[in-house]
Amino acid sequence: MNENGIVPDILTATSLVHMYSNVGNLDGAKQAFESLRSQSFKPDVNVYNLMIMAYVNAGQPKFGELLMREMEARDFKPTKEIFMALLRSFAQWGDIGGAGRIANIMQFAGFQATLKSCTLLVEAYGKVGDPNQARSNFDYMMKVGHMPDDRCTASMLAAYGKKNLLDKR
Repeated sequence: MNENGIVPDILTATSLVHMYSNVGNLDGAKQAFESLRSQSFKPDVNVYNLMIMAYVNAGQPKFGELLMREMEARDFKPTKEIFMALLRSFAQWGDIGGAGRIANIMQFAGFQATLKSCTLLVEAYGKVGDPNQARSNFDYMMKVGHMPDDRCTASMLAAYGKKNLLDKR
């Protein structure tokens, strides 16, 4: 649009962020998002959520986390779905620092640990071969009343397996 001299208004730019995010076009979503900013429009919580999800879906959770922090600085509260998407993405990439940060921010924001969030942390530590931290999260999960499912148990076993510790009791 900008190449043709057409400057999108806030509604059009917001719709473009939504459309590009939904079809997995991160570059288009970023361009529309920046178009909002360059015109001094303030993105709302929904636009932030869309951009964070676009980054998560593109395998770039660190950029999603940066936007989440920007969003919080504007007194917008991330939803549980945004936290879980970031946590899932960091866990899938084996980024234990990112996964841990998101889990801590979630807890500080008042969201209780769930079976799914605990499992994602066990998976993250399992991917990097840290059975001690995986076990610590596994034990915490049980302490707060969540019964590990097959996926969590398999992740725990994988963490021990990476260090040849499957005989550990």
